[in-house]
Amino acid sequence: MKRILAILLLTALLVAAVPAVAFASSTSTKGTTVYRVKTSGGNLNVRAKASVTAKVVKSIKNGTPIIVLKNSGKWSKIRVLNSNFRNTSTTGWVYKKYTTKNAYAKVTTPVHGLNVRSTPVDYADWHNVLGSIPKGSKKVLIKKVSGNWAYVTFGKLTGWSSLTYLKWQK
Repeated sequence: MKRILAILLLTALLVAAVPAVAFASSTSTKGTTVYRVKTSGGNLNVRAKASVTAKVVKSIKNGTPIIVLKNSGKWSKIRVLNSNFRNTSTTGWVYKKYTTKNAYAKVTTPVHGLNVRSTPVDYADWHNVLGSIPKGSKKVLIKKVSGNWAYVTFGKLTGWSSLTYLKWQK
């Protein structure tokens, strides 16, 4: 009887652990790659079509975070992100050479630093917290976004942080 109970307990523990391990490995770096506008000073025109003669839909500042939807030759179809790295309704075409991977943000937490986690899940037990980025820190590298989460790098610390406390910067 003790042996059966031990086997059942072990099985229950394994079943409970498998989804957490599978989730952690499957989401470790998934998400949409974030790019940013990189001009030599001025704004970048977002156009309705992939042509220098196409109508300008919007003009965006150097450093603005964007998502590349697709590439076509020397052009990229993009979606402009707002200051909190959320999608806006603005889409259009930009010359690809004025974009680069990764955007920068600053930490805007009201009191403490910003937790960096191994997975984009806010566990109450803190087991997935890898470290914290100090309040007010700048030049936090945003590599990817997924829902309300950003895959970030700050110094040697890399993982997932809430977008709620990140604002883009040049």
